[in-house]
Amino acid sequence: MRIYKETQKAILKYGSQLKRYFLATAVVWTVIVATFVTWHVFETKQKTLETARIQAGEAYEKDIIYRRWNAGHGGVYVPVT
Repeated sequence: MRIYKETQKAILKYGSQLKRYFLATAVVWTVIVATFVTWHVFETKQKTLETARIQAGEAYEKDIIYRRWNAGHGGVYVPVT
């Protein structure tokens, strides 16, 4: 009976340590994943804004070039209808 109680205590102690190990592992894994997700969201936002700035600049330049060409050719003639 004594061996049984000692074995039971050892199993409970080992189980408790195992639970703490798994809990610590889960916490560390969660922190790592949350960090990478946060970094990815930040990077995606930055790249999206940069792409939008580039496209807006290109559209603006295209409009300016078109208006200069148009003005250089005397404008656009549109008959009144």
